[in-house]
Amino acid sequence: MSQNQADGKSAPQAVALLTHVEIEMSDAWGEAEKLAFDIVPDAQADYYGGYLGEGTPLAKAIMGCRVGNVVVYRVGEDACKVRILSIGPVTGKTGGEAEARRA
Repeated sequence: MSQNQADGKSAPQAVALLTHVEIEMSDAWGEAEKLAFDIVPDAQADYYGGYLGEGTPLAKAIMGCRVGNVVVYRVGEDACKVRILSIGPVTGKTGGEAEARRA
């Protein structure tokens, strides 16, 4: 039994605000990179800290997707494929860390 099941919480079924997402991004040449981040409100975004703003093109492209889904995501003139590897509850603290660093 997972920790979420023990707590009476179920894992998120689709990518949404305040979820932790692991993806594999592949370019046209087959180069793949795995990324993991929490999707947070834009005001709390800090890409290098692992917090992706909900209004970013990548977040918009994967919102509503489920594990195993593959979507095409445009990066400039190039397109890449994004495969959803896992979705879970947000892992980090959200609430103003990015604003504090900017101040």
